Amino acid sequence: MRNSKLKEEYMKEESFWHVTNKKNLESIREKGMVPKDGKREGVLKSEIDPVPRVFFSHGLEAVLWQANNLAYLIDNFCTEQIKVKEDGYNRKELNKEIKKFLEDKENGKENTKGFIDIGLFLQEKINSKGISKSITEKDLEMVSYNLTKSLWENSIYIKANLEDGIDYSYEKDFNYIRGGKTKPMDNANMHTFEGRSIDSEKLEVMSDDEGKPLNSWEVLKQMAEYYKKENPDKEHLPVRVTSRGYTDENGKTVILEDTPEKDYISIFMGMEKNIEEQEKISKMIKGFAKDKEVCLRTKETEKIFDDLEKDMELEKGKEIEENDSDRY
Repeated sequence: MRNSKLKEEYMKEESFWHVTNKKNLESIREKGMVPKDGKREGVLKSEIDPVPRVFFSHGLEAVLWQANNLAYLIDNFCTEQIKVKEDGYNRKELNKEIKKFLEDKENGKENTKGFIDIGLFLQEKINSKGISKSITEKDLEMVSYNLTKSLWENSIYIKANLEDGIDYSYEKDFNYIRGGKTKPMDNANMHTFEGRSIDSEKLEVMSDDEGKPLNSWEVLKQMAEYYKKENPDKEHLPVRVTSRGYTDENGKTVILEDTPEKDYISIFMGMEKNIEEQEKISKMIKGFAKDKEVCLRTKETEKIFDDLEKDMELEKGKEIEENDSDRY
């Protein structure tokens, strides 16, 4: 497996992309992609993964759709499925549990929990106790943001140079939930033949200029920017769409309305930018306060800071007056 930069041609062409936990990188370099199932400690935790297969997405739109869909699943659980209970977690307790989960270290190693682990945590830890009425929608959105971003930051994207008929087949998908083959695989959720490993020589891990592997969040942001540049007329990145309709007398499905879900990648990019700006402002304020504390040791500088603060308050008052007058 070689280290490669995220080239524009990779995003233009219909490349195959596999996302995996970053702790698997060295093993993949040595053994290639070895198929896994959805079991944890011998118990099947993901019903779509009863047999070992390697999953991947085909093309840029499919990668962005799949990432947004994963974020949707986490957000939907956080905002819609966690029950409100009288003795549920309050804001302080909830934030403490989330922080503990994200910072938890196994055998002294960095936390690299995946999607199934997050799902189990939300179901078995958070939902089992529930949340109090004091928890707001904004609180839950932050939980969703922190969990999803952590998942992406602890995973990597690998470009797999796969061959149809050898590594996979569009026409030979088997749906284990429905109990059989219903249709050819869709680009966002493809998989290799059952038990099929992918040799490391067919793989490229996306890396920076120094050859350090990029995490999935870094890759997704680059892909999102490229997609927006190439599709300026699109209102959002590829997302899950919920259709509302009915079946007519001839058995044909009639769609009345398509409702797109949130573009979580773009939303989270905006949230990250806002958080970074707030942190910069906070550092500036702390720096100002520290400088003031040092300078106030002399009466001369104390007067300078007092005058400066008065001027700032005056300017703030003028802005408020101007804003009030603009309303009428």
